[in-house]
Amino acid sequence: MNISKELDFLPDDSLLLTALIKKTYDVAKNLIDENLFTKAEIKYLEQKLKDSEKKYRIFIENFNGIAFQGYQDFPDAFFEGNVEEMTGYTEEDFTSGRIKWNEIIYPDDLERINNAVKKFYSTPINCDSREYRIIHKNGKVRWVMENIHKLYVNKKKEEIVQGNIIDITERKKADEKFRKTKVFSDSVLDSLPGIFYLFDEKGKFMRWNKNFEEVSGYSGEEISKMSILDFFKGEDKKYIAERIQEVFVKGKSTAEANFISKSGRKTPHYFTGLRIIINNIPYLGGMGIDISERKKAEKKLQESEKRYRDFISVASHEFKTPLIPIIGIPHLILKDTNLTEQQKDFINEILISGKKLNELMDNLLDTTKIDAKSIELTKREMAINPLINSCISDLAFLMKHNNHTVIKRLKENVKLNIDDKKISRVLTNLILNAIKYTPRNGKIEISTQIDVADNFIFSIKDNGIGIDKKDADLVFQKFGKIRGAKISQYALDTYGTGLGLYISKEIIKLHGGEIWFESEGRNKGTTFYFELPLKDD
Repeated sequence: MNISKELDFLPDDSLLLTALIKKTYDVAKNLIDENLFTKAEIKYLEQKLKDSEKKYRIFIENFNGIAFQGYQDFPDAFFEGNVEEMTGYTEEDFTSGRIKWNEIIYPDDLERINNAVKKFYSTPINCDSREYRIIHKNGKVRWVMENIHKLYVNKKKEEIVQGNIIDITERKKADEKFRKTKVFSDSVLDSLPGIFYLFDEKGKFMRWNKNFEEVSGYSGEEISKMSILDFFKGEDKKYIAERIQEVFVKGKSTAEANFISKSGRKTPHYFTGLRIIINNIPYLGGMGIDISERKKAEKKLQESEKRYRDFISVASHEFKTPLIPIIGIPHLILKDTNLTEQQKDFINEILISGKKLNELMDNLLDTTKIDAKSIELTKREMAINPLINSCISDLAFLMKHNNHTVIKRLKENVKLNIDDKKISRVLTNLILNAIKYTPRNGKIEISTQIDVADNFIFSIKDNGIGIDKKDADLVFQKFGKIRGAKISQYALDTYGTGLGLYISKEIIKLHGGEIWFESEGRNKGTTFYFELPLKDD
């Protein structure tokens, strides 16, 4: 007789809650008493039973539930474990028959459980699990989960059942709370003005709102089988795929693309995406807002801006035509040596006014080109010092008029690959800016140098009225002119539209450089800088 095979049913290697220790121990004890085994087999059997009993006891003592076993309908069932705490009754109450388990099942669940038990015994199913309510001795209702399975304890295949019952009341409360939360969150999501989506890294939808179904034209069942990329085509599809990848890598992103419905209708949307971690699994959650009206407004604005730019362009050219003689003729008259000083001053006033108007027209023209992104550079390699000196010379009459002292420190033999007309505008704007904001008898220093990174740096420093921190953000803005009583008290001729520095910044950016300024505040002067690469890549 192979005792180890015969005892394979013993649950010594199992953590099942209801080991058949009691039944098998009684059977084995009777067999031992009848001297059917050798001493070695008896010793093996006793050790086997002892080990199983030990494992079983350790498990039961640490198990927060009930373990049971018995034949069909539990005629001789035993209950062990957390019986009294879960039910209010003792183990003996059940094993003695004073109370049956069916008697504490909640009435509304009893018929369902009885039908499930009958089905379990009438089919080859070996395992089953069910949830139901029981009534505690104190009258309170608790939820339990019962796991049950069949065993055959010998070759005759006598059927016995064993299982466990655990209290799931708290879990049910949590489930109910989650269900209510989900209902609430669904109502919140459905009230959103746009479409809501939650999908995994493969684009498979996990959740969406009613607006998504309405906008897309697909049913919930259809959406559940689709990918987010199914709602985009062409370049938009590729673009959205890149933005999705950006969310999973960087945590968030935004995008604008056409959302395509089931009918093929394209609707421009603004999409947001945020990486959400649920149970250590990353998802993308976000919203899509229909921006059709915004796109229409943008188109109208673009058309309006284009009409405005066209008007400014035509008007500026028309204004510049009569400026040619207004600026040119005074130059010729000033060459007359017979003019009195008063006559020269009058003619210089005409010349200054003409140049101011010419500067205004140039600024308006350049601004319209910058806004339309139509400004182009015609670059060539050239020495920078002659260009700087030419701009200084053009504005010398203003410096003389204000009795400004001009100091130049120009590095020799510097050549740059630039659009000379555009850089000339920058130089003129910066020099003119220093002249306008420096009171009479002030000082202006113009310098150039090459830094350690092989960049050309131009600087113009004045000892004028300076720039307050509160005005710093205005300096390079379009129409960002600094005004107010604190400026007017210096009696400076600060004419202009506030476009010069804005245009200068854009021109320097187009050349691959940077422009900035430094000032310690009011009455402490200002230094403007711009940097250009010495070698154009």
